[in-house]
Amino acid sequence: MPATSGKWEYLTTPLMIHNTAAILNNWGSDGWELVQVVTGPEGGMVAYLKRPLAGSEPAAAAASAAAAAGSWNDGGGGGAGGASGGGSGAGAGAGAGVADAGVSGGAA
Repeated sequence: MPATSGKWEYLTTPLMIHNTAAILNNWGSDGWELVQVVTGPEGGMVAYLKRPLAGSEPAAAAASAAAAAGSWNDGGGGGAGGASGGGSGAGAGAGAGVADAGVSGGAA
């Protein structure tokens, strides 16, 4: 992934073990990139995601990132959660929190 000098907004969301791929694909289709998955305070998994703030990334890099996200979301790879089975994506946004990099405003 190309380095950018732009600003990022960040999001944390709980992951349901039986629906991990659907949840991550849902966020990925909205432009969020998975950074890390950690064990949360109650023992469940928590995903940390990021995406560039609007207007903070050059157009060519944004197009490249969009193309990469499209290939990641097309179901062609076995990547993270590949063995988790199908799911409806229900609850993908439940409990999500957004933090920005020193910029006011939230996520869509």
